[in-house]
Amino acid sequence: MTPLPDPPALGMLAGSVGKGLVFAAIAAFATSALLWILDKKRPGGIAFTVGATLVLAVFGVHAALLLCQQYEYKYVFDNTQKDMPTVYRFSAAWAAQEGSFLLWTLTSALVAAIA
Repeated sequence: MTPLPDPPALGMLAGSVGKGLVFAAIAAFATSALLWILDKKRPGGIAFTVGATLVLAVFGVHAALLLCQQYEYKYVFDNTQKDMPTVYRFSAAWAAQEGSFLLWTLTSALVAAIA
């Protein structure tokens, strides 16, 4: 049995960055909630804006993995095909449950940050 080839380093780096951004966004939103509870509205609002920006970055990494056909990720493998047009590959970002949750998180965070 031949071993599988190593996945591209750039794709693995993007996935690691995306995972780090998710944890940073969770920390920013938790910090924002804590600051609002402590009645520190301005720093809480800044922390929320940072969290919303991080969620936007997570969605960007997610879309980049789909557009660059990084099939070592299960989500990309399950929701795209090599011969898909680019617009359909991008729309695969919200095709499955995980992507749909990410899109709703992004939409909610951006609407709340603007409000």
